[in-house]
Amino acid sequence: MMWWEKQTDDKKQSFRNLIKNGQFLIINGGISAPDEATTNYEDIIDNFMTGHRFIKEELKQDEMPHISWQLDSFGVSNGFARLARDIGFDAMFYSRLDFDEKAEMIKNGVYNKVWRPAAENFGA
Repeated sequence: MMWWEKQTDDKKQSFRNLIKNGQFLIINGGISAPDEATTNYEDIIDNFMTGHRFIKEELKQDEMPHISWQLDSFGVSNGFARLARDIGFDAMFYSRLDFDEKAEMIKNGVYNKVWRPAAENFGA
């Protein structure tokens, strides 16, 4: 990645230390925004594989991100939710949801949910 290659060894190590000390958290870990810049299944997988390889090799981290952050202005696909789960994310945050679903959440005072894409594969 170009920005990383321009850094001095001292700055690279300082950045690694920020991560190690919990002062900097990496979310998603892909090279670009998933489901927006990478729109098909194979590209999304390649995006995460490339990003996670960078995290492991350059940032010297053994643990990969556990949170997915999807801020696509047109919403997030059901397929991406499934893929995020398969990659190993524990949680997924996204910016757009159905208006009826949002109204129901506000009405019930519940602002999070368990999203079960392809329920036949995940159980009830």
